Amino acid sequence: MVAKEWTNLLQKTLLMAWMVRYLEAAATNSYGKFWPAIFEAWFRENKARLAVLPNLDHDDDGDDGEKSASDGEEAPKCQSHPQTDAKKALIAQLRGMTDEGRMAWRVRKGILVDQQRIRTWFRWRQNMLTNDRKGQGKANSSTGAILKKFLHTKDTGRLHSQVHKYSTLFYKTRVGPLVTLELESLGHKPSQAEHLEIIKRTTRETWAQEDEETISMVREALEADRAAKLALGDKKDNVSRTPAEYQQAISDLPSALKAVFEELALKTGWSFSILMGGPYPESGGSIQTASHHVGVSSAGNDFEKAYPEFQSNMVLPFYEFLRYVYPKSVRRERALNVTESSTTSSLSPELPKGAEDESPPPFENVQHDIVMDGSSSFKPAVDLQNVHQPFDDEERFEMDDDPEANSPVHAGHNTKPLVINIHEFLLTHPDLQ
Repeated sequence: MVAKEWTNLLQKTLLMAWMVRYLEAAATNSYGKFWPAIFEAWFRENKARLAVLPNLDHDDDGDDGEKSASDGEEAPKCQSHPQTDAKKALIAQLRGMTDEGRMAWRVRKGILVDQQRIRTWFRWRQNMLTNDRKGQGKANSSTGAILKKFLHTKDTGRLHSQVHKYSTLFYKTRVGPLVTLELESLGHKPSQAEHLEIIKRTTRETWAQEDEETISMVREALEADRAAKLALGDKKDNVSRTPAEYQQAISDLPSALKAVFEELALKTGWSFSILMGGPYPESGGSIQTASHHVGVSSAGNDFEKAYPEFQSNMVLPFYEFLRYVYPKSVRRERALNVTESSTTSSLSPELPKGAEDESPPPFENVQHDIVMDGSSSFKPAVDLQNVHQPFDDEERFEMDDDPEANSPVHAGHNTKPLVINIHEFLLTHPDLQ
């Protein structure tokens, strides 16, 4: 059952007007300035409700004690529960007061109760906002986790602080005995948190009293750790990737592409088509291509399905370009399960015809054909004669009716795809050969 709100409409409006300033105070940890200001604004418009006196005629706390409210509302009753020494002392104190003293106590106590309610009101809504943002950020977190796994990013570890390094080197001989003495002097079994706090505090205090020789030893050990970390990083950077590692990354690529570009499409409202390719280790290092598309037309077609000449005007020129990016020597190095004595013809048994020379292969042998599992965003190997579906009549009509359909999309490009003669292109761009 949802609890009834303790604020009326005007009070809630006042608090909501201060919500932005509360969030600013939370972000800058400046609560000390915020709380006095909101309390002043609150009590300028609202009278504090008087606190309820406990039953002073009996030793137990009854619910029939004196109660009233300056604004006509009945103050909430105290819940019945066993007395504590503090409550007994309070009752004794109130019994010794005059009526004016008891009224002053009720006013002070009522103000404190209202202030606590206001604090709780703001903090509860801050937590709600935080939880909402966490929920909205689940997709981002998932995307980040997928990318981190795909990129195999590993934290090389933070370097220890001087105190931490000191504890690593000298805990058993200098810190541990002092911790043991303090634990024995407690007179009770410490909790895990208490034990840990004693260790941390004792370590800091012992470190602060160490001589220069010990401090120098710790600093030298930290410098050695830093040098080892840098050397390890350089070694990792210089290690060449193996064909198996390339193949594993290619196999993991679909989930990474799906996560990234679906998130980008959501953020930008755009559609994306990505064409990629290179040596495929499991196919003897042969050049293979793949594509990933986000965004479909009203007929349900992505760009590859909607554009009939995608293979001939997009994939083929890109494929031929890739053969110059990855020459025979590179393709040979990327092949899996290839022995040093293998001949050229056996290195890439699945290479398209003409892939081992620099002449363009027949188009019918160029496959846009990296095959992944059923959840992959890649397009499977299929018959090139059946891979494309033409624009349907509705899509054609929409393009013909669009005044911008034949205008330049941006400088140097037109909506009509450009058919490239790869050999003429490479002759005019020798840097790509």
